[in-house]
Amino acid sequence: MIEEKVEILMPDGISTGFLYRPENESPLPGILHMTDIYGVRPTSQAMGLSKKSRNWPQRPKRKPKAGFSSTPKAGLKGRFSSILRCKMLRFWFSCDFLDSPGEGFTVLLPNVFYRTGKPPLFDFVPDFKDERTPKRFAEVTGPLTPEAISRDVKVYLDFLSSCRFVRPGGIGVVGYCFTGAVALRMAATLPEKIHALVSFHGGGLYTDTPASPHLVLPQVKARLYFAHADQDASMPGPAIEKFNQALKNSGLDFESEIYPGALHGWTIPDRPAFNQLMAECAFEKMVAFFKSSLVL
Repeated sequence: MIEEKVEILMPDGISTGFLYRPENESPLPGILHMTDIYGVRPTSQAMGLSKKSRNWPQRPKRKPKAGFSSTPKAGLKGRFSSILRCKMLRFWFSCDFLDSPGEGFTVLLPNVFYRTGKPPLFDFVPDFKDERTPKRFAEVTGPLTPEAISRDVKVYLDFLSSCRFVRPGGIGVVGYCFTGAVALRMAATLPEKIHALVSFHGGGLYTDTPASPHLVLPQVKARLYFAHADQDASMPGPAIEKFNQALKNSGLDFESEIYPGALHGWTIPDRPAFNQLMAECAFEKMVAFFKSSLVL
């Protein structure tokens, strides 16, 4: 696949980023891929590539803790079946029908934090023992208010829709950590255009505040997939339970899974919590979800 640098004129500045498109120039369904709070960087660029093009860092081999589960705690039998499911998925998704560039999509990877600055967004290694970390997090996320998100998504989707490499029809959106909630607000802003949403270890999806992201669910029409870590202070077990109930009450087509043993950020290769087995399974689950949702 081909990686192209892009500059998008936004309501409050310019968002730089990358477009990943097929070499044969055939139009494919569009995906808006948003990074975690650390912004666009080599790791996130690799995550926008096809499975064959990715070059994830090699980590020491270790016995995987677990795979998928629908409950916060999984027994021994559940853990073994989850690991087996991961291995079966890896075998299944090695088939030729996923060999297309970008796994069959045209992907836009923008700097959603453009109001704060251009990548890299951090000139130090974030560590909550360092007082600079929470201060910088606030600087990065603060400008991305619900109103700003609503304005931005219209421009991002206009960019994708006008791209000759994007097939007419529904768009998919994926967010990680902080941008999981951003993706949900985007789906509520443009329900007729966003047909599928994926969130990995999304933080603060359910809170007891008037601005909680779950409150926009009545405006959403997309199919939804939420992958949670069971050790995540930004989305603890009780919050996941309340969020799942809100999803059920919405009547939407959704799936919400908890990955036993997973820490916040487990899908991102340059994060300390990275778990390669579960990250591969998560990627494959996302591809299958988008393929079924966007009518490939």
